[in-house]
Amino acid sequence: RGAFAKMGMCCCVFLCPPLSLVSGGLASVPACCLPKLPLHPAWIASALVLLGIGIGLYVDMTFKCRDATSYWLGTEPLDGTGVWINETVDVPYDTDVWWPSPGDPNYGYKLVNYTKVDLGYSDKMAWSLWPLDYEGTGCFSEGSGTASEQGMGVALLLALGLGPLFVSAVTRLVKACGG
Repeated sequence: RGAFAKMGMCCCVFLCPPLSLVSGGLASVPACCLPKLPLHPAWIASALVLLGIGIGLYVDMTFKCRDATSYWLGTEPLDGTGVWINETVDVPYDTDVWWPSPGDPNYGYKLVNYTKVDLGYSDKMAWSLWPLDYEGTGCFSEGSGTASEQGMGVALLLALGLGPLFVSAVTRLVKACGG
């Protein structure tokens, strides 16, 4: 259930800006020596391919993040099953015990030997492309960190595509202004 997206959105959001700056800086080095290089179709095409792959993986990650927003609701006793005993009575450690909430008529007692009903999973949140919509979910900051590689990979691919495209745009702008 969304295990491949834990912390992925967080990694993507916070790694993409610095990686894009580094990528743009590194892409500008050859542009100083070979000013026509950033305008070459192969330069632009390779950057667009990397950017396209990054966008595709990002969209895939948003679906995984949406799936990670569903959580298990737990269990509850099946009505009419079990035995209510005083809460001070000791029971074996491996016995399932149901504690009623305050205000319940059975408050002060505990239920043992009951049949459990699985409540299933909560509804998933609505799908969104906006990364901050997943804030507070397992995909943003409350995740275990397992498989955050997709978020890091997305950030890297987006940066490797954006940096050279930015250098191409600046080169074209400088050339258009007579530089």
